[in-house]
Amino acid sequence: MVSVIIPTYNRANVLGRSIKSVLNQSYQDFELIIVDDGSTDNTCRLVDTFNDPRIRYLRNNQRLGANGARNIGIQNSKGDYIAFQDSDDVWRSDKLEKQVNMFHEMEDIDIIYSRYMRHWQNGKNELVPNKNYTKNMLQEEIAHTLAESNVIGTPTMIARKKCFCECGMFDLELKRFQDWEINIVFVQHYKYGFIDDMLVDAYESDDSISNISNIMDSIASIVKKHQKFFEAQGTIDMQFTMLAYLAMDEKKLKDLQEILGETLFFRSIYSYCENYSRRLEVIKKNYNFMKEWISRGKNNYIVNSFLHKYEDNSIALYGLGDIGKLFLNVLTGENKKKVKYVIDRKISSYNKYMILSPKVLTDKELGGIKCIIIAAVAYEDEIRRELELLTTIPIISVYDVISEI
Repeated sequence: MVSVIIPTYNRANVLGRSIKSVLNQSYQDFELIIVDDGSTDNTCRLVDTFNDPRIRYLRNNQRLGANGARNIGIQNSKGDYIAFQDSDDVWRSDKLEKQVNMFHEMEDIDIIYSRYMRHWQNGKNELVPNKNYTKNMLQEEIAHTLAESNVIGTPTMIARKKCFCECGMFDLELKRFQDWEINIVFVQHYKYGFIDDMLVDAYESDDSISNISNIMDSIASIVKKHQKFFEAQGTIDMQFTMLAYLAMDEKKLKDLQEILGETLFFRSIYSYCENYSRRLEVIKKNYNFMKEWISRGKNNYIVNSFLHKYEDNSIALYGLGDIGKLFLNVLTGENKKKVKYVIDRKISSYNKYMILSPKVLTDKELGGIKCIIIAAVAYEDEIRRELELLTTIPIISVYDVISEI
């Protein structure tokens, strides 16, 4: 039997859809444990309308958060396997069947997961993990992949109950990435199976009980807690570099030092400086090459030809330094109309285009944009990361344009 756990808080407007996707599974040997984290809406009445003996409704008297609710569900479960669903997500009808069959076929496997489709509020869809992650990376090499990034969505997971009994449950101290942390624990003890299929539709919503924004604090806590794991996988410096970048970007260096402690904090700063100086050498070469290439008159036609596929007012250019200005200046009149915005910190530096400040940029302002071109080559990685948190619009750099040509 599978114990399916749904944590929920004031999600009666979407919870019914999630419950139905579990009840409609082609594999029917399960119990469904709904853990209400103190809802004040009609969640209880909604659950009662299903009148299904497999549903067990538990209510927390005080808020524990999404992972506290998941832990309550695990503690009250009766199944051999534990699976998780979120109150605003939908399972494909054959999810449990495919996963249970894999357990039967490969008895040495303890945890199974799949890809899922994330549906953003802006209407964009994103496959997670994307197809750049091969099946080998997501199964045989899953430890190293997890040491680099979080690729396992909780609603895609199913695990033998012994994993939680032997290694513990979700970390309540973390404000984000509890799913990443528990899989870092599990991957050091158990074998993973991966189904290369999209079995879950995940819908983003503002009031989801796991929607908390403390990214840097949570990553820092995970890296400190599992330092030996990251070192063994050779990714510790990459994580330290990213943490230092996040702390500088958010002016949270003191917070980072408090979480990591002095020794790891200075190691993080050192990793950032070392990697940044290496990268600057590459940037300098690319910068000089791009500036020279765009300046050649014979290449103007090539740049303009590249943009023929875009419509008027459908491109945003990020960065108005030397490269950005050169890029704009070589555009023909027809292609100039395709640039709707220029995004730059100096919002008064170029009056020919509407300038947006990156500090107040929102996804709403980017409505209708089909592509963002980064011309600020020295900060391309940082800008790309910022934009990817904000939007799913395709992001390329001027260097990408030249490379493709």
